[in-house]
Amino acid sequence: MLSVVNITFSKLQAQCGQGDFDAEYAEFIMEHGDNSERTICDDDTLINALEDGYLFEEFVDHLWHTMFKAVAAVAADLKCPQCGGEADNGLDKCIPQGAYMCTKCCNKEDKCLL
Repeated sequence: MLSVVNITFSKLQAQCGQGDFDAEYAEFIMEHGDNSERTICDDDTLINALEDGYLFEEFVDHLWHTMFKAVAAVAADLKCPQCGGEADNGLDKCIPQGAYMCTKCCNKEDKCLL
């Protein structure tokens, strides 16, 4: 996993699909660029901004925020495989470890050490 503190343009590009990364980064620059800092008026100026890393730190922050929201949405949808309730037993202490279950179902298991 990449560290946000030590991330570089080339490391982030290597972790993402090149075309997808460039398209997302270019769209971010066009949406968030400040004309008083840099004028983006055609493809050449946009390519120069991409190569110079214009708004790169802000783009990385945007990516992490977007990924965090996506992971949180998936986690909110986790369901207990036994009863379909909220899978709220984040620390599975059962031996052997079982599926990510709700506290109620895990407490029913005789092997559970809660």
